[in-house]
Amino acid sequence: MVKIKVYFLMTSITFLQFFIPIVIEAKKRGYDAVFLLRTHYKDYANILLPSNALMLKVYSQKFGFKIYNATADKLRKCKGIVFMVDGDLYGRNDSLKASQHNYLEKKRNVKVSLIENMNYKWVYPKYISYVDYVFFPNKTFTDEFKFNSPKNIYLGNSKYDGIGDPHFLFEKFKLNKKNKHCLILFPKHIFRRKYKKHEIIKIYEYLRKMNYKLIVKTRPKDSIADKAYKGDYYVCSDKFPNESLELMKICDLCVMFSSSASEETIYSKIPCIDLPIEHKIKRH
Repeated sequence: MVKIKVYFLMTSITFLQFFIPIVIEAKKRGYDAVFLLRTHYKDYANILLPSNALMLKVYSQKFGFKIYNATADKLRKCKGIVFMVDGDLYGRNDSLKASQHNYLEKKRNVKVSLIENMNYKWVYPKYISYVDYVFFPNKTFTDEFKFNSPKNIYLGNSKYDGIGDPHFLFEKFKLNKKNKHCLILFPKHIFRRKYKKHEIIKIYEYLRKMNYKLIVKTRPKDSIADKAYKGDYYVCSDKFPNESLELMKICDLCVMFSSSASEETIYSKIPCIDLPIEHKIKRH
């Protein structure tokens, strides 16, 4: 009996947090998991970058999935369930001409698109006719933008799976569980000009007066050079598992600046203060 294969169109290192929980469940059910890789124009996200490729190889050995480059021939041979993120439109450009949809035979595959934060709002109308299903956390994500389709399925978000227990997480981040911790999701580079340095430092001072140890979290594309901004602990990552979610599980407060992670704070049930910078885009 031929095993059904589950394929993952892997463009960005950030997709690991969505795909690996699905790999784990697929393997439990006897499916073979295959990652198909293509380049990404942003170095930090590019899965073919040597450091990212090495990380992927380690995960493939741990979780038992195969890795191939997404050549036209490999894509044409796909037969099974194909997972992607945001219609596989990001990474090269948002044109379907650069998408791997062009090589996947429709009758041989079931194509499932996941969403990555708020990016879906810009590309959903472009790819909805090319996929079989789109998985959303809940109906708020589609009702707000009037994205109505029988292809919309409301199943939650796989990035919330596999977050460790608090004891493990305190050990992982080398935190003293007796302290109060505040997670600060530092502003993106494009937002940082909206706050003067002394204003950020003043926020830090107030939090420290309330006896919080400050954990400053950012992503590689928004890394911080100035030590004054790094708080008591500095975490810069964008991989599996989602370390923002892990930290939300053990912190007492979260402070953010117009971050789409607002949905993550709701899931994590952590008190949150959002200091808005971006007013044009409506967040959740």
